[in-house]
Amino acid sequence: MRGLLYLPPTTTPIPACFGLRALNHCGGIPTPSLPSATSFTPSTPSLLVRIHYSALTRSELSWTEITSRPTALPGHDIAGVVHSVHPSAAHLTSLKPGDAVFGLVAFNRDGGAAEYCLAAPEEIVSVGPLLKKEIPWDSLAALPLSGLSAWQALVDHAGLIPEKGANAGKVVLILGATGGVGSIAVQLGVWMGAQVMALSGRSDQLVESLGTQRQVDYTDPEWEHKLGPEYADIILDCVGGLTAKRSWTCLKKGGKFVTIIEPTKAPDGREATFFIVKPEAGQLGKLAELVREGSLRGVVDSVWDLSDGVKAWERCESGRAKGKVVLRVIGGKESGQKRGLLPA
Repeated sequence: MRGLLYLPPTTTPIPACFGLRALNHCGGIPTPSLPSATSFTPSTPSLLVRIHYSALTRSELSWTEITSRPTALPGHDIAGVVHSVHPSAAHLTSLKPGDAVFGLVAFNRDGGAAEYCLAAPEEIVSVGPLLKKEIPWDSLAALPLSGLSAWQALVDHAGLIPEKGANAGKVVLILGATGGVGSIAVQLGVWMGAQVMALSGRSDQLVESLGTQRQVDYTDPEWEHKLGPEYADIILDCVGGLTAKRSWTCLKKGGKFVTIIEPTKAPDGREATFFIVKPEAGQLGKLAELVREGSLRGVVDSVWDLSDGVKAWERCESGRAKGKVVLRVIGGKESGQKRGLLPA
C-alpha cells in the first residue's frame, strides 16, 4: 500500500512513497480488505507507533464508531515501538522514540491493523521490562482491550477490591470464560481472591490452566439449576443472549450483573450494568505489573500475517477462537499458528 504518513517535524522523515500495509474496512460492509491508499492525520496530541502486533475483536467492524466512517482500520489492541512524538503531546507523556509500548486505541479512530498507528498518550504504556522477561509481542497485543474490559467490569462496575487476595468469600460467575475478556477476567478474579466459576465447554483445559475453581458446561441443559439459585455475588456476561438470561437465577439478591454485550434490565433486587471499555493508562500499567509478576497472561488463539488479515478476521468472527486472534505486522512466519496460554 502506498499512502501518506503523519510526520512530526522533529523526527527523521519517512519517504512520502513509503510502502504502508494495512487491513482496511470500506463501504460499510463488515469485511476487511487490503486497500490501495491511506493517510494519517492527527486530530489530538498523538504518538506515531510502529506496529509489531495487533489483535482483532469479534464484531468490531459493526460498531457505530467504525461503521460511521467511510473507511476504517480494525485491530485497536496494539503492541509496537514509538516512532515519533508530536510536539503537542510531548508534555503529556514520558514516552520517547524507541520505547516499546502496548495499549488500546480509541474506537473512533483507526486501529493497529497497519504498519503504523496514531495513539494518544493515555492509550499506551511502556512495556520494556516485559520484553526483557521474554513476554511475547503477540501476548502483549492480546491483552489491552480484554484486560481493560475485565478490570473495569470487576473493579469499576462490580466493586471488587483491586488487591491480591482481597475478595475472599466473593463468588464470581463468568459467562464465556474462554473468550478474550473472559479468559482475562478469570485470572484477575483469582488474583483478587474471589471464588471464580467459569461457564465454558466441558472440561476445558484452557479454563483449568487459568486457575478457575469450578467449570460449568454450557451445553448442559440444566447448568443454571446445578449451580443453584442465588449462587453468585457477581456475574460477568461476555456472551449475552439466552445464556445471559438463564444466568439470572444464579445471581444473589443484591448481586451485580455486568455485561459487555448489550444493555439489559435486571430482575427485582439485582443490579445490571452495561458498559463500553475505555482506554486508561493507569489500569494498563497495573495489568503490565501483573504480567511482570506472573499473575496475568495474554491468551492468544492464533497468529496471522497482516497479508492474511481476511482469514484472520474469519477466524475471529467464527466464534471458535479461544483468546484473541492476533495479526503479525512485522515478520513473516506462517499464518494461522494456533496459540494457547503463553508462558511468562
